[in-house]
Amino acid sequence: MKTPAVSFQLEDNYHKVNGSSRISELDGVTYEQLVRTFGEPNFGPSGDDKVQAEWIIEFTNEFDEKVIATIYDYKQYGTPVEKITYWSIGGFKAEAGWLVKDALGIL
Repeated sequence: MKTPAVSFQLEDNYHKVNGSSRISELDGVTYEQLVRTFGEPNFGPSGDDKVQAEWIIEFTNEFDEKVIATIYDYKQYGTPVEKITYWSIGGFKAEAGWLVKDALGIL
């Protein structure tokens, strides 16, 4: 089921993702594509060096509901962030993955 993204904005409150988990992935998507779509990452690097760049995005879906999604590299040790093409998508429900992919035009 495709759920179009009505709108999105970067979310600066990291606490909104507490309890979220990895729900999907992006393979073959460049850092440049992510920056072009969502802007510069709003978090990273993490204190434990497992994540170099992370976007926390709040989507508003077609039903005017808020959906939180995260996009992040995970344990891409030694790979410059600009060269990463495999990303994890996190959130609280599968819709977050669909909305990220829809915004990128790959759904």
